[in-house]
Amino acid sequence: MSRTRISVELRQRVMENGRFRCGYCLTSQYIIGPLLEIDHYIPEAQDGSSTEDNLCVACPMCNSHKADRISATDPDTATVQPLFNPKNDRWNEHFTWIEDGTVMQGLTPIGRATVAALQVNHPDAVHARRLWVSAGWHPPNDGTQLGIRRKHTRVNSLERVSRSNYFNGSRLCIGTPGPESSDQNSKC
Repeated sequence: MSRTRISVELRQRVMENGRFRCGYCLTSQYIIGPLLEIDHYIPEAQDGSSTEDNLCVACPMCNSHKADRISATDPDTATVQPLFNPKNDRWNEHFTWIEDGTVMQGLTPIGRATVAALQVNHPDAVHARRLWVSAGWHPPNDGTQLGIRRKHTRVNSLERVSRSNYFNGSRLCIGTPGPESSDQNSKC
C-alpha cells in the first residue's frame, strides 16, 4: 500500500501510458476481475518517489510478489539482477511467450530473474492465460511483444472504447445490457 496518495490524474496517465496492462506480465485490465494497481518501481520503503517516472501498472499478483524488491536472482546464472523496469526496459528484449502464449519466458538474466521473482508462471496464471488465448484475448499484439501474432480481437476494441470508463466510475458490460437497461437480471 502506498504511503503517498496518488492523484486521479496521475493514476490515469500511468494507466494510459501502460496501456491498461500489467507492465510485467502484460495482463490486460479488461480480462481480469481485480483492478490493476500502481506500482512504485523503486519502492517507497527504499525512498522511491510517487512521480510518474517511478510509477508503472501492475496486476495484483505481480505487484504482491514484487513487493519492495528491485532485484532478484537469475536462476540460470545465480547472479543478482535488477528486476525488469516497465518504464525503462523493452519487454520484448527480456521476455517472450512460449507454450502458445501461456508461459512467459525470460530471455536475459533480468528477464529470468523477474519471471522467477514475480512468479508469473504460477499454475493459476498459466491456466487463466490458456483461457484468454483460446478466446483470442492474449497475448497483446500491438508491438508490446514479439512472437505470437493474431487477428484484431474484441479485447483490443474494448480497450479503445472503455478507457474513460475506468476513471469515471462507469461499468463496462460485455455481452449484457448496459446499466441503463430495465432488465432486472442483467449484471455487470
